[in-house]
Amino acid sequence: VSQMHDLAEVQEVSGRIEANELRLARIGAALTGRVTAVLMDVGDRVALGQPMAHVSSPELTQAQLAYLRAVSGRELAERAEDRAQQLLKADVIGSAELQRRQSELAIATAELRAATDQLEIMGIPPESIAQLRQKGSLHPHLVVSSTLAGTVIERKVSQGQVATPGDPLFTVADLSRVWVVGGLPEQKARAVVVGQKVQIEVPALGQQRWSGRIIFVGDTVNPD
Repeated sequence: VSQMHDLAEVQEVSGRIEANELRLARIGAALTGRVTAVLMDVGDRVALGQPMAHVSSPELTQAQLAYLRAVSGRELAERAEDRAQQLLKADVIGSAELQRRQSELAIATAELRAATDQLEIMGIPPESIAQLRQKGSLHPHLVVSSTLAGTVIERKVSQGQVATPGDPLFTVADLSRVWVVGGLPEQKARAVVVGQKVQIEVPALGQQRWSGRIIFVGDTVNPD
């Protein structure tokens, strides 16, 4: 008795495991400065917002002094505006003088808001900004914090080196879901389509298999 069966060609290709580029963050400093402490290394797990390094920078000091000047200017402008309100009620000054004081207060408020935003962009936490305003205590260093919860897979920073904005100091990846990238001969490429199921074996982990699916097929041929 003859029977009909569907035949499927099985292709085995070598590949490599990579971090999911959609769940990967390259973390650097927000300003130029010297690295005074490195708190994380490759393989360490980090939480969102966890400190990874400290950077000392003159730019940070200047930004904090600018903030203190903005706080002082805002307080002076507010007192001047209150005084003008009282003088207007006493018919000592005209409304034009009050409007001038109110305009100066609005400008001082905007300058303080801008100085506050600058410190927040640099990574200064709100509690440190509040302490700076209340006690004039300068924050000693910039904290480079993780922008993603995951695992440190790369570190390109050492204590004492100078870091500049745009330099990736750490790479953090969420390894809960990874990519397996494989290559096959050009003549076999037509047999692979997005959505196709695949079985993955990792020799170092024994005979265990994992199921996956193809999510991307390249548009170009790798000359290698």
